[in-house]
Parts: sequence; C-alpha cells; structure tokens
Amino acid sequence: MPATSMDGFLTVGPVRALTATEVGLPLPSVPGTPSPPLPTSDPLAEEYEGPRLGSLQQLADVATDPDLKLAAQLLDDGFAGVIYAGLPGTGKSRTARRVAIWLAQSDPSRYKMIQFHPSYQYEDFMQGFVPKADGEGFSLQDKHFVEMCNQAEKAYPKIHVLVVDELSRVDPSRVFGEALGFIEQDKKGQKFKLSSGQELVVPDNLVILATMNDRDRGVDEVDIAFERRFARVEVAPSPEALENMLTENGVEVDLRRRIGDFFRFLLRHANPEVHLGHGYFARVRDLASLERLWNYQLLHLMRRAFRAIPNESELAAIKQQWQRVITTPAAATPAASAEPEPDAPAGESGATALS
Repeated sequence: MPATSMDGFLTVGPVRALTATEVGLPLPSVPGTPSPPLPTSDPLAEEYEGPRLGSLQQLADVATDPDLKLAAQLLDDGFAGVIYAGLPGTGKSRTARRVAIWLAQSDPSRYKMIQFHPSYQYEDFMQGFVPKADGEGFSLQDKHFVEMCNQAEKAYPKIHVLVVDELSRVDPSRVFGEALGFIEQDKKGQKFKLSSGQELVVPDNLVILATMNDRDRGVDEVDIAFERRFARVEVAPSPEALENMLTENGVEVDLRRRIGDFFRFLLRHANPEVHLGHGYFARVRDLASLERLWNYQLLHLMRRAFRAIPNESELAAIKQQWQRVITTPAAATPAASAEPEPDAPAGESGATALS
C-alpha cells in the first residue's frame, strides 16, 4: 500500500490503478440509460446570469485616500486588476493589502493574500491532484484561484479580492492557464473549462491585485498578453513617507533631517541599483538602530550595487555621505573654545565602521 511521508511526498510502494472518478475523467454512459440532451448553445460562450457590478464608481467617489480612489477608478475603467510595481521597500505589498481590505469592507473572508515563488505551478494556483489522507490514490483539489472564484460567485455581488505578491517570480500565463483569457472585465462571467474538464466562471465581483519587484529578474519575462490586462501603478520611494515613518518611530528632528538628506542623495545617484525604498528605515528609532541598519544591511546593498561595474570612488562617496548621517552636529563642528580631547580608544567614537 503506498504511503505518504511527513513532507507530503509519496514513498515507494505497490502501484494501484486509479479509477476514472479519482482522476477527474467523465464516466461512460451505462448501457440502457438515455443519453443526456445535447446543449442548445456553446456552454463556453454562455454568459453568467446575474446583476453587473456597479459599486466601484461609488467607491471611487467616496474615497479620500488617493491609493484607494485610484484603484477603484482603474477597476471601474475595466482593467482585470492592478499591478503595484516598484523597488523593494516602497510599500507595494502594504498598498495592495490596504486596497484589498478596503474593497472587501474589512471582511477577512472576502480577501486572500498569496505569494508566488519560482516553483509555483498551475497545480498550486488553479487545480491539482493531491494524495488522499489515507494514502489510497489521489483526489482533485481546488486551489486559491478556483476557491476565490467559487466563493465570490456564491456571495455575489460583494467584492472579493485576491492579492498575488511577487507576481514576477513566475510566468503568470503558465500559472493562470485557461483563466488568463477570462479575467478581463468583458470576459468575466463566461463559463470555460479547466484542464480537468470542470467548468469555472470568473465572476465580475472578483478583483485581482498583484505586486511586482522592479529588480526581480522575471520582470522582463512577464507575458505581455498578461500584463496588458492589468493597470500598472508605480510605487516610488518617498522622502515624505520616510519622514512620517521616522516621526512615528520617535526619531529626533535633526537625525530625521540627516537621514532624509542621505535618502535623497541615494535617489539622485546615477547608479539605479543604489536607490532604496523608504521601508528599509522602518526599524530605525535612534542612532544605535540606524548604525545597525547600515552595518548589517545597507552596506551590503551598496557593495552589491557596484558588483557588476566596480567603482570604488563612488562607493567611497556613499560611505562619506553616510558618515555625515551618523556624526552628530556637535561632533562634526566642535566649539572653537573647547579643550582638545585625548584620542578615544577604537570603537568609542560613536561612528560606524565604513569599510
């Protein structure tokens, strides 16, 4: 008897023939029973019967948050969904989550967040065969997208939202499969068949939001046929968001100013790999936490930015600019009347090593 290991993989065991029902194949007619009537129209072109979604414009009219208003407007324009793209740390996932919660009216049963990864497949997203709990063969199981479609259809016309994080980690056309042609607003509501032969409807109250990392190698490989169905919103690094974040964290005014100057310096740099999202500074609360951020994350990112085209002088300029951030004004410009201090032992100056 085949068994299933703790990690979900089948172990070696006797092979058993699967029934047609177990693999999702239609059963032949039993002799002597009448054949089912032929359809009078093409079931794949049959329109979903139900009221059309008409609340997005109303949501756009009442929204005061610009991110929420824009999302509602784009969806009301007929886009299949919205892709939030940008550098790491710009708040793409947070924005998508906020929009999803707002559209779903804070009902957790009406929105779901999933994350793609390089090994993600159609069988993980649409439908796939999984081992039965007793180890006796396999059963066809609906996955995230099919589950959300069915749930949204049952709860029509309440808006349901599926958020796909890290869209560019996969080939979306391969993962969405047959559903790719039916996520457009003018195609939603039409029945189509999955690879299993089962029918599915993408109801027009299902919204798809996604995030895309501009530095992900898969960005340029996202199928144009997929991307053209979505609106693309660029989420840029924001000095204003950085200032608000540091203020909420209780960072003192002068240190906030110096961090902001350094952040804008990076955004102006000719090497785009140097540019950072403001989210990298989310854990900064004082000078000590700022120094740890540099030592254990930012310095590594700066070195990696010049890995393809080494430029020691540019890297040195960034380190020099950072020195201005962590050097307090009193230490940088001592009073002329102050007595000269003896040399401090190594590691007691308060400055971070920049090597």
